[in-house]
Parts: sequence; structure tokens; C-alpha cells
Amino acid sequence: MWEIPDGVDYEDAAVLDPICNAYKSIAQQSKFLPGQDVVVIGTGPLGLFSVQMARIMGAVNIVVVGLQEDVAVRFPVAKELGATAVVNGSTEDVVARCQQICGKDNLGLVIECSGANIALKQAIEMLRPNGEVVRVGMGFKPLDFSINDITAWNKSIIGHMAYDSTSWRNALRLLASGAIKVKPMITHRIGLSQWREGFDAMVDKTAIKVIMTYDFDE
Repeated sequence: MWEIPDGVDYEDAAVLDPICNAYKSIAQQSKFLPGQDVVVIGTGPLGLFSVQMARIMGAVNIVVVGLQEDVAVRFPVAKELGATAVVNGSTEDVVARCQQICGKDNLGLVIECSGANIALKQAIEMLRPNGEVVRVGMGFKPLDFSINDITAWNKSIIGHMAYDSTSWRNALRLLASGAIKVKPMITHRIGLSQWREGFDAMVDKTAIKVIMTYDFDE
């Protein structure tokens, strides 16, 4: 059990789970060094907090990859939180565009938050030799592509699940310091009686984070 520090309100504390996941995936599991570039695939809370962690840790280019449905809401928030570029996977060649932005020698880390097989394939392809993919997203279909690129170019796939006490402690400190921003990601504040509206907004990607408060009569 952790005490919420001064300066962190309940809305911020409510989303510590994805913050801690983002912290662990980059700060604890990868070999990321300041001055490198990072690509984040996925525009949900895990992806957007990963953008912030990459910014905090000194990434030069932070590229967010999403889809057409992310253009209206999630891409602008990604840029507000530190993304230096966004790539629309529905209309652009993701691998070519990310390599164009970062250069083939600078892209050492991809945080894959979508769980889609095509995203993992793209992540492996775009990496420089000796680069890493931290797979945060969960996929449930068998892989339908070769991963020989990993062997040929000494690339790594690192599995990620949850966080530990170090993640939690340090993420809380970053949140309390103001280094991590939550409010731009809270797109909806609704009563618990409107839960269906909140779920619908998540499905159609007009929401990023929905905060629900109890509004039933005693």
C-alpha cells in the first residue's frame, strides 16, 4: 500500500497503473540511453505515458504510431505530451516513415503497446542492429511472419508485464514533481450511471481516459 503524496490528486492517482507500466518498460527493462530515439506504437494510456517517460529520459525523437481513428483526439494529445512526430499507420508506410524521421542508426528502442502482430513485425523491421522492442501490448494470434531479423541483426524482444515496488515508488515521485502529466489525457468526466457512454467513447477512440464518479442516490 502506497500513500498518495501531497500535490497528487485522486484523478492523477487513479491512473498510476499505466504510469508504472510505462516507467518499468523504459527505465527498468530497456537499455535506453539519453540521446537515442524512441518509437511508441499505440496511442492509449500505456503509449502516451511511454511518450512522457521517453521525454523524461532524454529521447531526441519520440515518434508515435497510430491509426486513422487517432488523428482527431489522440495524436494532438501525444504531441502535447512530448511526441515530436506522429505516423498514421492507416495511410503511411510505418517502417519507412519512422526510419526517415529517426535515421537508421538512431532508433534503438520501440515500445509496442498495441499488441497487434503487424505492429510487432514493423517494430522489429525498423530497429537498428542491436535494437530492442519492449512488447507491452498483448496479442492473442500466432505470429505469421519470420523473426530471423532478430538473429541476423542481434535485435531483442523483451516481454513486459506489470511493475514492481521500484516502478511504483519512482513513478509516484515523477507524478508529484509534475514531470508526468495526466490531465491532458482525461477526456471525459462522467457519473458512474453513465458508464455505457464512457465505454462507448473508449471503443470509438474519442476518449483516452474516462474518470467516473459515484452519482447514485444513497
